[in-house]
Amino acid sequence: MEITLPKSILQSMLADAAEIGANIALTKAGLLGATISKSQAYRMYKRGKVDKWIRDGVLEVHKDVGASSSKWRIDRAQIEAIAKSDNRPAYELVRTNK
Repeated sequence: MEITLPKSILQSMLADAAEIGANIALTKAGLLGATISKSQAYRMYKRGKVDKWIRDGVLEVHKDVGASSSKWRIDRAQIEAIAKSDNRPAYELVRTNK
C-alpha cells in the first residue's frame, strides 16, 4: 500500500519532527525541563484539549510525591508529540481532497 501526501503536509510533519527532536536534545543537555506542570500545559495547549488527552488515556500525568505542594507533571516530549499529531494530517488530507 502506498500513501501519498501533499508536499505541504510532508514539510509540516518534518518541521514538527525536527522541533520535537531539538527539544529532546535540549532536555537531555539540561537546558530545558523534562516535564511541565499541568497549568503550563493548559496555557500552552488549552485546558479542553489537555483534559481530553488525559481522559482519552493518550496523555499521562504524574503527581509529585513528597513535595510540600504536590504538582501534576506532564512529560514535555509526550505532550509536544501529541499536540503536533492531534489529527492535523488527517484533517489536512480530507480538506485537500475536497
